[in-house]
Amino acid sequence: MQNLSLNGKNNSGNNDVLGILDDNKNLEICKPCSSSYLHPAVDAVSHNKIYISTTVCIAEIDSVFDIASIFSHLKIDDEILGMKYHNRIKGKIKGTGSFFNQITVVLYVKLCNKEVNLKLFGNGKVQFSGIRTELQASLTLKLFLQKISKIRGTKNIDVIYGEDGILYNKSEYNLYKNSSHVRFDSIKFYGRENGIYQAIGERKGKDFVLNKINVEIFDKDYFIEVRHLGYKRKMFNRNGEYVGYLEYTFLRKRKNVILKHHTFERTSETNFKIYDKYKRYIGEQNLFVDKGVTVPDLSGVKRIQMKYNCIKDDIVTDKIISGKYFRDFENTVKLRTININCNYAYDIQHKIINRTVFHDLLNEKYPVLSYFNHDSKYQAINVKIFLDEKMEIVSSTKSYCRKITLLIFQNGKVIIAGCINKKQILLASKYLTKIINDNKDLIFVKEKPKTSIIDTDISIWDIM
Repeated sequence: MQNLSLNGKNNSGNNDVLGILDDNKNLEICKPCSSSYLHPAVDAVSHNKIYISTTVCIAEIDSVFDIASIFSHLKIDDEILGMKYHNRIKGKIKGTGSFFNQITVVLYVKLCNKEVNLKLFGNGKVQFSGIRTELQASLTLKLFLQKISKIRGTKNIDVIYGEDGILYNKSEYNLYKNSSHVRFDSIKFYGRENGIYQAIGERKGKDFVLNKINVEIFDKDYFIEVRHLGYKRKMFNRNGEYVGYLEYTFLRKRKNVILKHHTFERTSETNFKIYDKYKRYIGEQNLFVDKGVTVPDLSGVKRIQMKYNCIKDDIVTDKIISGKYFRDFENTVKLRTININCNYAYDIQHKIINRTVFHDLLNEKYPVLSYFNHDSKYQAINVKIFLDEKMEIVSSTKSYCRKITLLIFQNGKVIIAGCINKKQILLASKYLTKIINDNKDLIFVKEKPKTSIIDTDISIWDIM
């Protein structure tokens, strides 16, 4: 057994990743329960090894992703098994649905001989499923980033000149106009810099995002920030370049003023008077714009050619290609576990658990919540354990930071879910073991022998 820390990372110094992951495949995280947690009787009930079945991890990459280009240009091979995006499928993958602005990729990671499901969102957030350790998630993400970092080129896009004078993606614009769920649809818009078109922002409903800043159209030629501090708002031209700012002078001093519902009356080339929605004069505005900037006329443009790069941040892309990005990788991408599912079984020696009695006992004597319906098809007792910040078990009525679920079956098998590290798993399993040993005379009953009917001439009266 390799020396593994509580976060699933290798501490042994052994670089043989394949061997480590083979050991983790059936990861033993505790021996039969410690005697300090057991009933003093000799015949105390213990359980077998605890095995991690699945782990869910998440990560955050400091870049925006062009997931449409990933789906279009990432090729299916022996490591990229399948993808789905906006109800479209490539390769072998289950289902068709996906979240908005998200792509699902199934990868085969040779180092751990495992298929992993990776969900990537456009804002750089990632979720992994089908793994057992954070190490497997890390290997999967490294493989995926290395694949997409090499995808770049140019593509032709059909565009439409909108009523507001903005150059939009035509297919997205038509979908936006025809869809009844417009608040879920975003439309990319484009600008030109040094003769090259690029996506400079997106529109979602009535809101615009330009260079990661919420903006509004100002005077048809410029975008301005919606919110501002110190009575200033940044100003951008149609290419997304920062070209100046707006500065306000108010009769009444206010902070974080939002001027969405105000009217502006131009008094000169650079000055405006500001009125509120009641047409009351509240101040003046001065406009500062780089005079060397010209706004291009894009009204006749029907198709553009633009560069694409799956990873929008060129610095991140270059670091991935050179390998520098993978130094201290887990901390760089903020890789962490959000749920671990595991299972084990108690040795109850031809007995079964009386679930009704155990359920009542848990609710009466212990600071847990137990759910069980004998008439339901669901055969497990559902027990909730609550942990505070000190990792101590507390009542649900008190402040807690972690809820752990234990599913207890009558044959002694247990499933644990909701933990984020092995320390929590051990705490929950030992706590349950102590409860069982303290009350085993009440909750265990002899298993009824299974009867088999051999006499083919038996009648219904014989059974009754």
